[in-house]
Amino acid sequence: MASLIFLSTSTSSLHNIDSTALTISGPSVSNWTASDTTDQYNFTIQTNESINRTTIKFNSSFILDNTTIDTTGADWACSNTTDTITCTSSTENATDEISIWFNATSPTIADEIVYVWNITTTDLDGSTNSTDLTTGVDGKAPQIETENTTSTADLNATDSSYVLLTVNVSDTNINTVKINLSSLGGSNETVMYDDGTTAGDINSSDGIYSYNLSGNISFISGSKTLKLNLSDSFGNYNDTESIALTISDITKPVVSLTSNQPVNANDTDELIFTATVTDTELKNVTINLTELGGLWDQQMYNNASLNNLWTFNMTIPNTFHNGTYNVYVNATDNSSNENSSESLSITVVDVTAPYVIDMDSTLDVVPANGTAITLTVNVTDLEGLEKNGDSLESVYINLLSVGYSSQQRMYDKGGAFPLSNDSTLNDSIYSWMISIPNTVLSGTYYLNITATDKNGNVNDTEYIEINVTDVTI
Repeated sequence: MASLIFLSTSTSSLHNIDSTALTISGPSVSNWTASDTTDQYNFTIQTNESINRTTIKFNSSFILDNTTIDTTGADWACSNTTDTITCTSSTENATDEISIWFNATSPTIADEIVYVWNITTTDLDGSTNSTDLTTGVDGKAPQIETENTTSTADLNATDSSYVLLTVNVSDTNINTVKINLSSLGGSNETVMYDDGTTAGDINSSDGIYSYNLSGNISFISGSKTLKLNLSDSFGNYNDTESIALTISDITKPVVSLTSNQPVNANDTDELIFTATVTDTELKNVTINLTELGGLWDQQMYNNASLNNLWTFNMTIPNTFHNGTYNVYVNATDNSSNENSSESLSITVVDVTAPYVIDMDSTLDVVPANGTAITLTVNVTDLEGLEKNGDSLESVYINLLSVGYSSQQRMYDKGGAFPLSNDSTLNDSIYSWMISIPNTVLSGTYYLNITATDKNGNVNDTEYIEINVTDVTI
């Protein structure tokens, strides 16, 4: 790996000599180079009095390239050993500025090590001055310290939830710290910060990199592994670390019910229940139909092409009373969040006419001589029969063909209404007593019954059949 980090910059270390005193200023300890890379090192020494010799002593771990050691002045000659470069002037008055540069390969290491370079100058009188410059070799990937590093974290899948993720990095030349949030819909190279401001970071330049992770209702619950990638300025990287994040879904499903039109209780007309249910991890949707005679946990069905729509179809038996009934929808998700608060009122309409049976007469053959007979019929209805102003229920018989009214009311009042000859009160047997006058001709007569319930449903298909015989001499 190549590096542009030098022991000194291109202007190099500045060495000033004042009489026999030498002052050297140079780069700080932050001047690092990568492990196993060749860099050019360049020293420039300015003098106001001739310097006879310059010696550069370095760690023997560095490898010199002898062919590249050079100076700016022809009157300087350099030689080297495994850890020292010595340049000597061939004249008593060397040039006022000398520049010595050479190539050196840093040692191959898997660590971060500081190295000290010693530069010594000697004047014509044999006086010396020296200084130490420090640099380092970086062959180690960034490391994570356990303290102040998030190893596990919990986050709710809601827009108001957040968790501060932190990574304590140990590295002198750290470049970037990134976290992979692709499993949460984010970038796989999300940058973490150590600036004391961005992404929730608290303290600047303390080596603790931060990212304030916000929750989202779209997050899927479960365990997530958030991979980290740490890199330094010399291409060393560490991608073996991660943060274990647990997402918890605490949001119950959202249920919206579609209103229904009134439905007829006739065993035929279909009632369709429709629920729009949204949840990132929806598990099941049921409907409580107990008030309509169904199951308390009737499964609703989802058509994949309808996305969030859940439906169930049923018919209402004709045995149901007219009225309002409630159904309740229950939606649960994979995290056991439940919404059972949504309900819908259904209006059931009775469209079934009264039941009319057991049409009868006390005589099968009726003489047309004024003999009294009692006509009876059994009439029932779930909602009860319609009542007129005097609170009498509406069962009529058409007696026009035998000389009476076409709308004669029949009664179920027992002895309270003697003219009807009804035997028992409120037994659903409706009665009316008549006698056939001698003006009625012999024959079979069909006396039509009309029964009307409270909802206006009418049954007028039944009749009482009598046979009249003329007994006139």
